[in-house]
Amino acid sequence: MRPLLRRLRLGSTSTARFEIVSRSGNSSRSHAPCNVLTSRRESEMRVRVPTTLTVVALLFLTGCQIEPTSSIRSETIKDANVEEPLTSSAKKYQRALEVSNQVIDRIAARDYQRIYQENLETTLRAQISQQEFAGMLQKLERDAGPIVTYKRMQWAFDRGSNNGEDILTSTKIVQHQKGLLRYRFVFRDDGKYASLAGVHYDSQKN
Repeated sequence: MRPLLRRLRLGSTSTARFEIVSRSGNSSRSHAPCNVLTSRRESEMRVRVPTTLTVVALLFLTGCQIEPTSSIRSETIKDANVEEPLTSSAKKYQRALEVSNQVIDRIAARDYQRIYQENLETTLRAQISQQEFAGMLQKLERDAGPIVTYKRMQWAFDRGSNNGEDILTSTKIVQHQKGLLRYRFVFRDDGKYASLAGVHYDSQKN
């Protein structure tokens, strides 16, 4: 019987957790929020994906090639996966964080159609079909396993440019069943941050 992912609301904590349940509603497995990069065992759990998902609009060849001009993040020197409220200088990126979290929630729920139709900007949808986009995310789940948990108030924002276009990258660390992945969500730096111009993922490293 195909399992479903159910979103758990955890009261005062902002960590999003997902539970694998059967169609009858009985819990088959539950995962506590992860504590990233604090032990050798956790380091060894980092997933190695054979290919990097790169879905980008024409202007954005790859997020890895974009040199940031300024960065702000919630992480510490020892731990990249730290939650904290948005600082005064980061509050202007609140919408980008909300969209990033929404996309992760929808990936976890396998709601690929809504991501494609509601979260990708028009120029991006013009270059990849909904079926192709869904196929990439399905391959991601096969390689890394389903999403287990992530921290909603972990955030990192990098401003940069590509071919003269100002962009903002929102980075989220996500625990999959087989290890940690780092998602980079690319927005046009227009102050609105309503839709994605690019989506990337790779293995989380120190």
